Amino acid sequence: MLLNGTTLTNLEIYRNSTDFAEKGSLLWILDHTKTKFGSRLLKSWIGRPLVDKSILQERIDAVEEILDEPPPAYDKLVSLLKGLPDLAKGLARITYGKCSPKELAALLTAYQRIGNAFEPLEDPAHAGFKSPLWNDIVSTLPRLRKPVSQLLEVINLSKARSDESKSEIWMDDEQFEELANCKFLLKRPGLNWTSVAGNEYLIEVRHAEAKKVPANWLRVSSTKANLRFHTPEVKRKLEERDQQREKLARESETAWQSFLSLCNQYYAVFRDVASKLAIADCLQSLAVVAIQPGYRKPNIVDEDKLEIVDGRHPMAEAVRPDPFVPNSVAMGEITIMAQVGSYVPAARATLSLHDCILTRMGAADDLARGHSTFMVELQETSDIMRQATSRSLIILDELGRGTSTHDGQAIASAVLEYLQRIKQPKILFITHYPLLAAEFAEEFDGVANLHMAHGLGAKRPDGTSAVNFLYRLAPGMASGSYGIECGRVAGLPLSVLAAAQQRSDSMKAEIERAAGSRKWKTLLEAAFNSDLSPSDRAAVIRRLRTTML
Repeated sequence: MLLNGTTLTNLEIYRNSTDFAEKGSLLWILDHTKTKFGSRLLKSWIGRPLVDKSILQERIDAVEEILDEPPPAYDKLVSLLKGLPDLAKGLARITYGKCSPKELAALLTAYQRIGNAFEPLEDPAHAGFKSPLWNDIVSTLPRLRKPVSQLLEVINLSKARSDESKSEIWMDDEQFEELANCKFLLKRPGLNWTSVAGNEYLIEVRHAEAKKVPANWLRVSSTKANLRFHTPEVKRKLEERDQQREKLARESETAWQSFLSLCNQYYAVFRDVASKLAIADCLQSLAVVAIQPGYRKPNIVDEDKLEIVDGRHPMAEAVRPDPFVPNSVAMGEITIMAQVGSYVPAARATLSLHDCILTRMGAADDLARGHSTFMVELQETSDIMRQATSRSLIILDELGRGTSTHDGQAIASAVLEYLQRIKQPKILFITHYPLLAAEFAEEFDGVANLHMAHGLGAKRPDGTSAVNFLYRLAPGMASGSYGIECGRVAGLPLSVLAAAQQRSDSMKAEIERAAGSRKWKTLLEAAFNSDLSPSDRAAVIRRLRTTML
């Protein structure tokens, strides 16, 4: 499935849109992995949901199998994931010759534990699972035994763990002949020497004995009581030792790179095991999601369908303390979760595979490129119109609000008609243009109008009624606008609300007077009446247009 950058941002897939942290994102909801390489794979799954039904169903079935009574092998596999180093990153460092002895010791120790966790199987079907995905994972792990055993015959793990010099970590130095020769040449002579401030093999004499010191001795340092010298032979030996140390370092690095090349011969096996364990980590993470209250297994069908019953926004539900009100409406996050292979927060979800989710939401400009808010809005809409197919899910929020009422409504109408006639995707279209909503519900089959339900409370002293927002979708168009009430909930000063209400009433009265009779008001109220049949609503709209002209 295609999820472009705009969709990833608008649907808060990887980061929330408030403080851009991972908490509150879809990744935060789904990521219960135990390893770093498993977490990276899950992130890739979320950003690239499946469009192959057989692979997706295999993944969903694998999650379902471990929910009720998982086989004993599953618990062992989950325990195996705990405490593993980053296998994928470690393999990359080996490949590029950047792995240290300490890192390699941790990797080989982990691979040794993985290889010995399960007995080798001739037939993967005998691994103990019904799911071929799980059986393939378990049957792959014992293949590590032979390569790990061969590598451990070369390197001393205890010395490698202590991060000793690369010249000291081998089980048998003789397999690197030049390295052994260098170590032999570095034996120190058995003399009594003095070492001061990093200067080794010093001969120390008193000032009174200075005349006895040969002229070819090199004076290194002195104190009030003593003089310190290097003999010519010591000087020559020290220079030779420094040369041999450099040579030892070069030969040790050569030997180390040779060993890493030996490890690379088994790269395919190591990489296959790391990939299978990453898949296991992702599946167990999705299982953790599936056991949460109210999550259900999605039903993937071949027919073109998207039916979500009592769906809940997964992130809003998780971060809000109050209960989330479910709604039966297409949600991009739920569609993504289903095509990743996850259970979804809904009473029931039946859907076909979608090739992309395209969104145009919010308001933002791009001043660096000289683009206004409306220009950005239209550019995003243009991208959607080019990319959409009949298998796409499109979410358009308030298209046309960035310009004047007539131009905005005209653009919204033309775009919606183009998508409905030419592309024919599934569209969730949010608008405040009642005439547009009524017109399209009448003209196109499969188009339905919904509004957010509300209830009117007791009268206030100023004559207004309290409005209770129910956060539940109801059929039909809204009977009016409650922007001032929304301002009241937002905490605007009462004086401002009173002035706004007065201004609203004045504008309504002015519109009625401009219409010349109460006919305009009657028709306008009728257009907002959610109880009208489609044919009656179409007649009202035609009469309203005639009146406007």
